[in-house]
Amino acid sequence: MGGSEQGEMELPLDHTIKKCAEAGELCDLISARLDDLQQDDISQAFKQLSFLGVTERSGRIDEAANKMVRKANANKLVFSPDHIAEILSAHAKMRKPVDTAFLQNLTEQAIAAAPQFEARALSNTMAALAKMKIKPDDRLLEALTERAKTAAPEFSPQSVANTLSAITTLEVKADKKLVEKLSERASLAVEYFRPEDAAKTINALATMHMEPDKKMMAALGKRATMGVDGNPDGAGSLYSMATMDLDADQQHIEELCARTIAPSEKFGTKEVSNTLWALAKLGVRSPNAPQSERIMTARSTTSMSSASSVASSA
Repeated sequence: MGGSEQGEMELPLDHTIKKCAEAGELCDLISARLDDLQQDDISQAFKQLSFLGVTERSGRIDEAANKMVRKANANKLVFSPDHIAEILSAHAKMRKPVDTAFLQNLTEQAIAAAPQFEARALSNTMAALAKMKIKPDDRLLEALTERAKTAAPEFSPQSVANTLSAITTLEVKADKKLVEKLSERASLAVEYFRPEDAAKTINALATMHMEPDKKMMAALGKRATMGVDGNPDGAGSLYSMATMDLDADQQHIEELCARTIAPSEKFGTKEVSNTLWALAKLGVRSPNAPQSERIMTARSTTSMSSASSVASSA
């Protein structure tokens, strides 16, 4: 093979897609090479569009995405579990509704391929559906649930948190066996949970009215105390721990208060009311004065009325 031929060797199309640094460049590539796009290319293109579209969202991005969807539908392309998760995650990130026919095709493919789903694809698929508020087909939910039971030992802390959170967001009936297996996985990996994942896991288990191991929950509560200042998930963690009557370590509660309450400008009325009720329920009578004052002044009298309502109904 001559040197000029080696120099002209073309990159695989999905690699070329990944190298696109601007949305316009990617849209042009999709239009020019539409006939050549295969499953790997379409999955990568959606992923790249969602990444670039965060700062460059435009009608051209929607048009490029729609072209790929029409091609996939017309050619009856079959996607792998990883492709399905990536495509749905991209739609969720772009806040783009999924074409009805395309969603049905992906649903049928996911049901058929459920035994091949790995933990990350399972979690990302559920999380994407939850973010888009798409209640999954009962057959899909059952198939993914059964697969998740066997794949639970491979779930990362983030996958555990996202899956449990997705179940509560979608308001579907939680499979007790799956929740038990994911809780077991969480207990073995609790030291690796990021604060936000610990908070999401605590909140999800509380919402499901499950009775998880209290030692594990206390450990997750400790991880949650390391969270980002003012994260509303922290308010949810306080509320959830109080709801489940956990014997939370006072020092950890005070640390979570410090991170959650002080920068409470991010709080809505729900976070304010739930936090006030939780502090009372947990027996935290006097978090330091500046923090308490910040809660009281963070929102209007409406917030305080809401807090009284929650406390009286508890």
